[in-house]
Amino acid sequence: MNSKQFKQLLKNAEAGDLVAQCSLAAKYAKGSGVELDYKAALHWYGRAAAIDFEIAKYNIAMMHLMGEGVKKDVGVAVEKLKDAVKSGSPEAALVLGDLYASEDDDIDIDPVESARYRLRAALLGEARGIREIAWLLDKKTLSFDQLKNLMRDFKD
Repeated sequence: MNSKQFKQLLKNAEAGDLVAQCSLAAKYAKGSGVELDYKAALHWYGRAAAIDFEIAKYNIAMMHLMGEGVKKDVGVAVEKLKDAVKSGSPEAALVLGDLYASEDDDIDIDPVESARYRLRAALLGEARGIREIAWLLDKKTLSFDQLKNLMRDFKD
């Protein structure tokens, strides 16, 4: 990205363009074409998240989950991921599904919650959610009755 392109991206971000804000934030978060700057990344993701942009909310949550520019805090990340799901992020739903199925993180394994978020991901258009529910059923960590109850929760 040359200087002229960066200035235009910055101008668009400052004008409230959500895609430009997230693009600029991603560049700062990765040091892509600019100096790595997590504080700037959080600033631009935060501006987009304040307008309820699910991609920005997801990326802020992931920064907390990975400890990028902030202290790693799985609890904070989970709350931010849940907020991103409410805003429509299938990616956040999949990450929550993974977290509730993983022994490596600071939250308790809960196959029903894992399935709940995988089902939410599927309802938000992410096919991987259904495949992972099938995997939970195959491992017998989720019963068909539990799945039926989850599906009833989403009818409303």
